[in-house]
Amino acid sequence: MLCGLIFFFLIAPIVVVIPLSFNAEPYFTFTDKMLSLDPEGYSMRWYDTLLTFGMTNPDAPRGWSWWVDAWQNAKWVNAAKSSIIIGVFSTIVATVLGTLAALGLSRPEMPFRRIIMAVLISPMIVPIIITATGMFFSTRTPARLWAGSGWSPPAASWRGPIWA
Repeated sequence: MLCGLIFFFLIAPIVVVIPLSFNAEPYFTFTDKMLSLDPEGYSMRWYDTLLTFGMTNPDAPRGWSWWVDAWQNAKWVNAAKSSIIIGVFSTIVATVLGTLAALGLSRPEMPFRRIIMAVLISPMIVPIIITATGMFFSTRTPARLWAGSGWSPPAASWRGPIWA
């Protein structure tokens, strides 16, 4: 049940925003035409604005010159090109460095082997430890935190979350 509520909480904004993105009006709200499923209430204007942003002549007829202009000047195309270039080069660098590290760390005679392995593995382990620690402290009351320590803090009878 809780998983279903969390799923709904995460998906609900998407379910609302996607139909609103087809709105023909200049404001971002459900109109009577949209709610009655009138085709005049829907438009692709927001997508057209997004795709043509940054072009020198976005109102030109959609021919070969329009596509050339979009490829050279549209902001989203330039962002996609940059992402692809950075992704390819970072993949190559990560593969080379990871292979070299694996080859070096597989040899038992490598100096500082344990320290280097700990540093390389820590980004995978630290978030789990922080999450587990946060979950532990968020579900404990002060009295339960001190249980078994041999003494009782002044607020030992107080029951509530630790952050309250």
